[in-house]
Amino acid sequence: MAGAVCCFSFLVGRRISRWTRCDTPDGISLTFATGMNNTSAAAVLAASWFAHRPQVLLPILAYSLLQKLAASLFGTRPPAPPAALS
Repeated sequence: MAGAVCCFSFLVGRRISRWTRCDTPDGISLTFATGMNNTSAAAVLAASWFAHRPQVLLPILAYSLLQKLAASLFGTRPPAPPAALS
């Protein structure tokens, strides 16, 4: 579930960049802006509030890892849209 949510946020950014016809650097920036979340802050808050339950950090850290992997996949040049049939 976490992987689907993570990839969905990057896909939304990619779609918006295509819809607005951004050039490649702007499109990648927009994809990162919609896909990256502040999971480090969530980990710090969870560790401070639930110090007696370290297992609370596992989903946050897993999501953070998935986020970094998704960013590496979506951080490349987007494929060109298909050519219109004439």
